[in-house]
Amino acid sequence: MKIYKFFISLPFLLFLSCEPQQPESEVEELNTTESKDIISEADTDLPSPLLTKEIAKVPIVPSSPPESQMIPEKPEPQIIEEPTPTEPSFSDELLKAVSYWENIPRSVFPLKNVSIEEEIIFKLIGKQNEVMASTPFAAGKEVVAKAIRGTTLFVSPSESSKLQATIDMEKTDFKQCVAFRFEMGKKIIELREQQRKERELAKREGTLSQSETKEKMENINIENMNIPGDFGHGKFCICSECRQKRLALTGSMK
Repeated sequence: MKIYKFFISLPFLLFLSCEPQQPESEVEELNTTESKDIISEADTDLPSPLLTKEIAKVPIVPSSPPESQMIPEKPEPQIIEEPTPTEPSFSDELLKAVSYWENIPRSVFPLKNVSIEEEIIFKLIGKQNEVMASTPFAAGKEVVAKAIRGTTLFVSPSESSKLQATIDMEKTDFKQCVAFRFEMGKKIIELREQQRKERELAKREGTLSQSETKEKMENINIENMNIPGDFGHGKFCICSECRQKRLALTGSMK
C-alpha cells in the first residue's frame, strides 16, 4: 500500500522540482529597485544636490529695514563763500589827481587815521618859536596829517590839537589813506546816485514823504565813510561787507 502511494505522489514531486526559478541576478536587481523607490519616497522633502547648487547661485537680497529704523542721511555742509578782501590801488585816475604824489590837493587835508612807522615827538611851539611842550608818539599809532611840503608831512595827534611834528611821507601809510579816501569817495557817489533814483521812483509812486526824502539824503555821511578801519579784512579793505559794517557802525545806513 505504501509503495502504491509513493508512485502516486512521485509525479507531483517531479512537477514541483521542475518549476522554473528566477535567477539570483534578477532578484538582486529587483531588490535594489525596490530599495531605491523606498529611499526616493522617503527623501522627497530633501533638496537634491543639483537643486542646492542652483539655489546657491541666486543672490540673496537683504531686506530693507522699516522706515522707522532707517538712519537719515546727513545733509551736505553748505559752503559759504566769504567776500574777497579788496584794498584800494594806485589807479591811473588817482595818480593823475595827485600829480604822481608831487602836488597833492589841499582838499585831502586834514587826513585822519594815518599810521606812523617810526617814533615822533610832538611839540607845542610858542609865538617866539620856542618849544613850550613836547610829547613822544610811538611807532604804530595814528595821527592826523594836516599839510605836506614836498615829501614831509605835518601831523598832529588830533584834528584840534596844536601839537605838531614832521615825518617823511614814506614812513607812513599816507598814500594808502589817500587811495582809500579816493575809492570810498567814488563809492559814496554811486550810493547817492542810487538813492536819488530810489527817491524819484518813490515820489512817482507817492510812497515817500518830504521828511523821509530829507532823511535819506542825509543818511550818507562822507566823513564816516572815509574813516579807514579793520572790519575783518584789514584797515583799508573796501569790499561790500566791510562797507556795510562801516556804515552800520557809524549809523549812516539804516
